[in-house]
Amino acid sequence: MLQRPQTLFLALIIVSMGLFLGFPIWEKTIGGQSATLSAFSLTYTNAASQVVEESKWYLAALAILAAGLALFSLVQFTNRVRQMLLNLVNTLVMIALLGLSTYESHIKANGLFNPETPGSFKIGFFAIAVALLANVAANRFIRIDERKVKDAFERLR
Repeated sequence: MLQRPQTLFLALIIVSMGLFLGFPIWEKTIGGQSATLSAFSLTYTNAASQVVEESKWYLAALAILAAGLALFSLVQFTNRVRQMLLNLVNTLVMIALLGLSTYESHIKANGLFNPETPGSFKIGFFAIAVALLANVAANRFIRIDERKVKDAFERLR
C-alpha cells in the first residue's frame, strides 16, 4: 500500500538522487584556481582562467539508476520480497556511487592543484548519505510489514 512509511523513505531516495544530480558534490578554491565536481563533470579553472572540463556521466547514470530502482520498488508494494531485493540492489548501487564520488573528489580532483589542502563536500555528497539511510529505513519497514502478514497467516491456521 502506498500509505505505508516505507513509501516516504523510498520517495526520499528519489528526491535525494535529484539533489545529487542538481547540486555540486565537491568543491575546492584556492587563490585563482578552483575545481568543482558535479554528477556530470569535473570542472577545473586555473589562475589564467582556462577552464578544463572532464565528463563524469557515470556518476549521473548511477544516480538515475538508484532513483529508478527506488521508484520501481515503490510501486512493487504488493510483493514485499521483491521490494526488499530491489532495495538491496539499490543499496549496492548507492554504495558504488558513494565510493566513486569519494574517489573522484579525493584522488582525482584534489590532485589537480595543491593536494595538501582538501576541498569541501557539498549538498550532492550528503544527499547520497541521506538516500542510503532512507533505504535502510525503508527496508526495515518492509520487513516489519512482511512479519505482520506472516503472523496474521499463522493466526488463521
